[in-house]
Amino acid sequence: MKVVSFNHIPDGAATKTIQNLGAVMGLKPHISQQIVTMYPNLTLQKLTEQLGSVYHKDTKDLNLKEIEAYEYQWKIKTNQIPRIMIAEDCNENGAYGTEFRLILEKKFYDIQDAFELENEQILFVTRYPKPLPGGRCEYWVKLVSGSKESTVNTNYLRRDKKTKYLTNYQPELSDIGFSKSFWNAEMHRNFISRHRIGDSYSGDFAAMKKVIMQHGKDFYQLPELEKDLLDQLYLAFENSMLLGPGNFDENGKIQITMEDGRPIPMGLGLIPAIKKYCGQTRYFYLTDAILRQIISACVEKMPQRTGNTIAVACNWRMYEDAQVVLDNLLKTRAQDAYFYDVKGNKIKVGAHYHAYEFAGNTIVFMHNDALTERYPDKGYGVFIDTNRYGEESNVQMVTLKNMSLFSASLLGMGGKSGGQSVENVGTMVHGGRFEWMGYRGIKLANPYTSHILEQNVGW
Repeated sequence: MKVVSFNHIPDGAATKTIQNLGAVMGLKPHISQQIVTMYPNLTLQKLTEQLGSVYHKDTKDLNLKEIEAYEYQWKIKTNQIPRIMIAEDCNENGAYGTEFRLILEKKFYDIQDAFELENEQILFVTRYPKPLPGGRCEYWVKLVSGSKESTVNTNYLRRDKKTKYLTNYQPELSDIGFSKSFWNAEMHRNFISRHRIGDSYSGDFAAMKKVIMQHGKDFYQLPELEKDLLDQLYLAFENSMLLGPGNFDENGKIQITMEDGRPIPMGLGLIPAIKKYCGQTRYFYLTDAILRQIISACVEKMPQRTGNTIAVACNWRMYEDAQVVLDNLLKTRAQDAYFYDVKGNKIKVGAHYHAYEFAGNTIVFMHNDALTERYPDKGYGVFIDTNRYGEESNVQMVTLKNMSLFSASLLGMGGKSGGQSVENVGTMVHGGRFEWMGYRGIKLANPYTSHILEQNVGW
């Protein structure tokens, strides 16, 4: 949807009837899916509402568990191979093929498994693991090497160093095999937040010309005050869904209430939510090598290695830097870049954004107003996976049915136009009041595929 000048609107005979947006919303609440196209610089609205990735809390979703009125939980299933920590320092170096004892934080490996240290040296499990108090586990291992004179670097056998499963090797007539659970199931929680914007107007102000908005061949009109308030509300949505700090503890208890005890739920935004799980990179000068490294880090955690579309919500400084780097490097932008809605239909990325292709994956830079306001002095961007996981999109908006966006008005003398004759007014003042309200929360099916890129400044 775009806002057009009043002088550019054809007459009624050449177009469909110009409709009042407020009246249409009362009949068609889902028209907000069209309204969001007016805001190309609000990335999360684009990636959720316009693509249809909106879940109502009363929807029968097996992966969305209701707790209370505004709280919801969902399960995240990841295919990352877990890293198992070393629980005690080990000073044995395994010289001449000697077997040595190693204590890990928990049981994961089995006899005849091979696992890797952080320096890529490989250890082979020679005995059945022995459980120890506190959940720890005792292993006997040997260094895997083509030379008996090789030794383990004991700096990587220190407490809290990580190990990673590699494979298993079996002898002839082996009698047993073991399986590994590479799927981590995690339960995540968030809240739906309420947002409300309103203001009063005078009858003289109401008499000003309407703002006309176009979506396809349809035209909608909206009083200027209502349009200004709508702009503010959508920016409030974006700030909350992207940057919201969250105000609930590990037990889901809301920490801020009114004096009379009414809770004020504040949902956790996408950036605070993913910081615990995603990769983060800092840079002084943006280069194509940095971008390639980040894309590789994101893609290696995705179900497939090619055909992915990564949206980068970034502030204006990073948006400009990216165009300089990539336009010089790639010369041409990807012309056939698409997002996919919840039904699997293609929606073209659009002229507002710049798309490029790296090794079979598309990266779309989307300037984000909320990040520009938050980080005016340094480049900042969030790489967001737009894939689908099963039947759900990675990035989803959660709301209450028919309550993602609604409005109310208090009419006085003159009504909405300033010159109408109105019966049963709410006030005898020549003016009135108008308010927008909406409920929004954010849900990310796989936070591990995201990445944060931030510029170092002032050094």
